[in-house]
Parts: sequence; structure tokens; C-alpha cells
Amino acid sequence: MTGDKPGVVVALRYRQNRNGASFAKLVVLCLSGCGERWSKARIAETMHRGDIVCQAVEVYRAKTGNYPFQLTDLQPQFLRHVPKPTAGAKDWGYLVIDHGTNYWLCVIGSEWGPQLNRYAHGEWHYMHGENE
Repeated sequence: MTGDKPGVVVALRYRQNRNGASFAKLVVLCLSGCGERWSKARIAETMHRGDIVCQAVEVYRAKTGNYPFQLTDLQPQFLRHVPKPTAGAKDWGYLVIDHGTNYWLCVIGSEWGPQLNRYAHGEWHYMHGENE
């Protein structure tokens, strides 16, 4: 996808409700200017905001013994509001994985990339898209 062509993101978000049942939510996002959405400044700011989210997730886990099922569970006790990413589709993807022992936080730009993500105790990883 180039910076001047619109695109569509189709993503499945898998979630687990409080009773342990899994379900998927189809998300379709329309994008334009994909290249602009992934500037170095936007990526750096998104990582900063993501670090704030990850710190709140870890505080939540320290207090409750579990990772939150969704980022909105952090509100208002752990975060007044969940800061939005400034890169990509400007929305977080979040999953609790590995039987509740880890989580994955990401921002996706399109179905072919780019993508910015990290795990609970990891570093941020940026993957360029096919047309970048």
C-alpha cells in the first residue's frame, strides 16, 4: 500500500470473556495515507503511549493476579483513559495469551503491514509493510 492510496484493514480480534469463553470480533478499518501514519515521530510517540499502557497492565496484574481481559478494564483505577496510538490505524490490539501468563499489544496498519507490537516483558518490534 502506498501513502496516497486508500486501503482497508480486515482483522479478527480474539477475546476471552470473564467466563473463559473465546470469541472473535471482525474489525474493518479504512485507511488513507498509510505511509504518513508510520512516520518515525508517530512510531516513537506510539511506543511511549504503549509503555504507559503496559505499565498499567503490569500494575493491574500485580494487584489482581491476572492480566486484564481488555484494556478498558484498566479504567479508571489504573488509567484515567487509555492513550490512543498515533501510528497506524490509531487503535490498540490486545490479547492475553499463553494461558494468561503473557499479553500482546499491537498497532496494525493494514493486512500486509506495517505493524508495531510487543509482549509483556519484551521490546517493541516494528515490521515494515510489503510496500514500504
